Amino acid sequence: MSESFKIRKNGIDQIIYLEKLRSIQRSICKKIEISDLQDKTIKFVSGVDIAYLNEEAIIGIATFDFQNKRLVDRIIEIEKAKFPYIPGFLAFREGLPIIKVIKKTGIDSDIYMINAHGIAHPEGCGCASYVGVLIKKPTIGVASRILCGSCKIKPTKVGEWSPLNHNRKKVGAVLKSKDGCRPIIISVGNMITLEKSISVVKEFLKNGKLPEPLKAAHEIAVNERRRLVALNKK
Repeated sequence: MSESFKIRKNGIDQIIYLEKLRSIQRSICKKIEISDLQDKTIKFVSGVDIAYLNEEAIIGIATFDFQNKRLVDRIIEIEKAKFPYIPGFLAFREGLPIIKVIKKTGIDSDIYMINAHGIAHPEGCGCASYVGVLIKKPTIGVASRILCGSCKIKPTKVGEWSPLNHNRKKVGAVLKSKDGCRPIIISVGNMITLEKSISVVKEFLKNGKLPEPLKAAHEIAVNERRRLVALNKK
């Protein structure tokens, strides 16, 4: 019997067949492009993160000017989270809401940093790759934990990184971004190289664990959740 996951939606039990979702991930994986970007072509970089309030996804997007590293735009949108959280299938929970907001708001950044994995994923297609392929834009996956693969030598100094390998392939980088914090995991989402992904992330490292676009996007989403919670208590 196929591996499945049961959810209850609108009072009706529904079965999600995970092998079908894996098939979609593998199909998208084949469409991932790994190509270099020149700094002169990068004008704007957006960070994307999501906070949740019940079944509502609060999507924060923070856009920075690449040259002076300043915040130039911030967006908050709320979409229904129509898919449950299942490890390894985050793209189906967060990918479509992110894509919907990007298209609805008309954002056109040169690179999107997404709080998720790219190709450092069991099927080679995390949420950052899913979004990148479907919007046909460069994306970088930045995550807090390893989802698959291993790193032989973990970096100990800020700015150092070590390769993350899975099935004898280099799928990402384990980067020490801040003293006293676990390293972050960087991987190609789409239309960029790992080396350029690392370079762009390091360009935006300031005083936090996360690069500034993702840090700002996280704060936007979390602060909006706090505001909504406070309103609901009145």
